[in-house]
Amino acid sequence: MPVSNAMLILIIAAMIVLILTLSAWYGTAFVEAYLEVKNKPREEMGWCHKHGMIRKKHMLPLGFMDVCPICYKKTLDQAGEIQ
Repeated sequence: MPVSNAMLILIIAAMIVLILTLSAWYGTAFVEAYLEVKNKPREEMGWCHKHGMIRKKHMLPLGFMDVCPICYKKTLDQAGEIQ
């Protein structure tokens, strides 16, 4: 059964509408996600040479410097094994 030209044009038009609808939906989702992340409040961060960025409020203040809590716990565990 051959497909008429009108039917072929209708199928192509329906596919184009579907593609445009989906791309608009994904586009708005991407823009909303980008704006949500961009507008979030930032907090101070600390830096560990092994573990990278850590929240400043989680860093341990020892003396005049802040220490990574993960490194501090590993050091305490190693010190307990030595004794």
